[in-house]
Amino acid sequence: MNKLFSLGLTTLLLAASAAPATAQTAAAKKYRIALILGTTTDNFYTSMQCGAVAEAKRLGDVELTVQGSPK
Repeated sequence: MNKLFSLGLTTLLLAASAAPATAQTAAAKKYRIALILGTTTDNFYTSMQCGAVAEAKRLGDVELTVQGSPK
C-alpha cells in the first residue's frame, strides 16, 4: 500500500513540475490539479489527500481540488 501511495504522490509531483521552461518564467502561472478519491473516509485515501495538500502548499503554484465519495 505504501508503494501505491508513493507512486500516486510521485505522479502528482511530476504532473505539477513537468512544465516547459517558458511557463516557469511566467509570474502568475498556477497549475490546477484535481485529486479524485475513491472514498473520503478510508485511511488510505485520507493519507493520499494529506500528502497532496502538503505538496501543493510546498510548491505554491498549485491549485488542488480534492473530490470523493463519503462512502
